[in-house]
Amino acid sequence: MHADKECCIMRIGWIIVLCFSFPRYSVATSKCYNLDAPARNIGKALIAGGNANAWQNTPVLTQDNNHAVVKSLEHVIQANPGNKFIAYNNIPPNIPKVKTKSNSKGVLMMNPNAADDASWIVHTVPGFPKALRGYVFPPAEIQKGHLFICFTIKGSEIDAIAMALRFATPLIYHNDIPDAQINSRPNLKKLVNGESRLTPPLTVTRQITTAAAAGLKVTIYSKGEKSKYEIYRRVLVKKLKTSIKVWTTRDKILKSDCRILNRNIKLVTSPITIGGHASSLESDVSQWLISDPGNKFCIIDKPYHKSQTKEPAMAVCIDDATIFGHFNLIGQNKHASEPPARNIGKALIGGVNANGWQNTQDLTGPNNHAVVKSLEHVIMANAANKFIAYNNIPPDVPKVKTKSNSKGVLMMNPGDLDEASWIVHTIPGFPKALTGYVFPPAEIQKGHLFICLTIKESEIDAIEHSQQQKKLLNDLIG
Repeated sequence: MHADKECCIMRIGWIIVLCFSFPRYSVATSKCYNLDAPARNIGKALIAGGNANAWQNTPVLTQDNNHAVVKSLEHVIQANPGNKFIAYNNIPPNIPKVKTKSNSKGVLMMNPNAADDASWIVHTVPGFPKALRGYVFPPAEIQKGHLFICFTIKGSEIDAIAMALRFATPLIYHNDIPDAQINSRPNLKKLVNGESRLTPPLTVTRQITTAAAAGLKVTIYSKGEKSKYEIYRRVLVKKLKTSIKVWTTRDKILKSDCRILNRNIKLVTSPITIGGHASSLESDVSQWLISDPGNKFCIIDKPYHKSQTKEPAMAVCIDDATIFGHFNLIGQNKHASEPPARNIGKALIGGVNANGWQNTQDLTGPNNHAVVKSLEHVIMANAANKFIAYNNIPPDVPKVKTKSNSKGVLMMNPGDLDEASWIVHTIPGFPKALTGYVFPPAEIQKGHLFICLTIKESEIDAIEHSQQQKKLLNDLIG
């Protein structure tokens, strides 16, 4: 937060950043090409007053280069007399093996010299930010999807937020707010002193507005661990009085729930698309929902797991048509019962516009796409191609026991000393050696990786040696 009137946060009112990396996916043609696309550590931002109707690309989020996350944290990562704050995180920076049932992460800031100059950041990034020690985005987290929201608020709203946080019992790892400011706010004082709300009522609702003239309406819902409530069903559906569409990881216990008319819980299927780019539950730890119908978007600090009935939890809900519209588009018509319409992939092919992703044809059909071309002399016999195929779940061989998880094909031309290739992939039961192209139907709904490398035959023994170390299962020999 900035102390002056030119501050980014004071002017824009709110920021929402979806942080994610575009990782390295590779697919190759016959005889393969060595492909490796660099990951792009960027995000998508919605910024009030700065074309909030469209997602904006951020600069690289791992660098201190004046992007939205850095600007929001400018006086958190470096000291400023006009900004004092508490920072909380269940996995605080540089403090190992901390035990807490909370999952809340955020920063609550105020200007001790101005009564109504404050802001609140809610995010999902472990070990972040490092208070007063510069901007360091955790390297292990840049490959994941995260959510980062910053609100400009009035100082008078701080105690309401502190009340909600008391139920969520966050782990505070930094506090430099002056005693005079803390003592004038009873809930803030109890929060920083560790006085959690453990007696009835065991849930709380607090409403705040952002500081702009036409401020956002923000409602905070919190529940204590003693409540035994499941926050999605027992708190949010009840309070919002609508059905909800939920994007979060889920366990094997809680499912979509359509038992109560107009109070359904619908799970958004993976992957989703944000501003033209995909994100999947395997790599996305942002937890959010939208009302159905309505204009409400919520970030929740707990995933859709049964375990959260025994833990504190908090949701921050924004009532705004613009923000809702963006996330409604992301989750639109993507409920758990609806499969994706097109069984295609994205390919990077060496020598053929390797700087750009190409759509493949339908991967379930043998229609000359990159996967078929790479395997054309694996799925059908050819005198110039001999190979071993390995897979911990081999095709048509049930109940095989192995500790390996490796999958691939190692090929060579016995009539040419230096013609060979190696395929590494993640698809169970694939390929079927010498019996035609069959992509397993159960796997087309999932994200997979398929890499083909053209190598010299002299490299084969080095690959074989590494495979022996992992005790691979050779399920087919062609």
